[in-house]
Amino acid sequence: MGVDAAPDRAAEARARSGAVVHAGTLDDLPGDERFDVVRLNQLLEHVPSPRALLAAARARLTPGGAVHLATPNLDALAHRVLGARWRQLGREDNGHLVLVGPAHVRRYADEVGLRVVRLRTRGARAWSLGAGSRAARRAWRLIEQGLEPWARLARRGGVLEAVLV
Repeated sequence: MGVDAAPDRAAEARARSGAVVHAGTLDDLPGDERFDVVRLNQLLEHVPSPRALLAAARARLTPGGAVHLATPNLDALAHRVLGARWRQLGREDNGHLVLVGPAHVRRYADEVGLRVVRLRTRGARAWSLGAGSRAARRAWRLIEQGLEPWARLARRGGVLEAVLV
């Protein structure tokens, strides 16, 4: 089963997968069905309250269930290097309302009664440069190959992934 806030994306997911996909939010799901896993893939950054979304996800978990999430990492090395040019920052073209880092995820999880069992980052990708020049994107691609392992170790990768129980 899936849920997507955008009706056109929900319809596309239904057509592609044949699965039941509701248009709306977790709160809009009919009944009180519970799930072993709630996957929040590139979603936290699009809602005004990531904490409220995690609370809604927790409410839909079966005992022993888990929330898996992926979101742009506010603490990303690319953000540090590129500052306001970092594409993941809230802009009209990406719909990002809020960005979170590892400390935010830990705090929100704790506040809604979840525990972080896995947290990692990945990526130091050139797409983070956004609309920079072709030469700048090429240079970043060369640099990123050396940066990615270090960014991952320092939890400074561009994507933050976590598992919460």
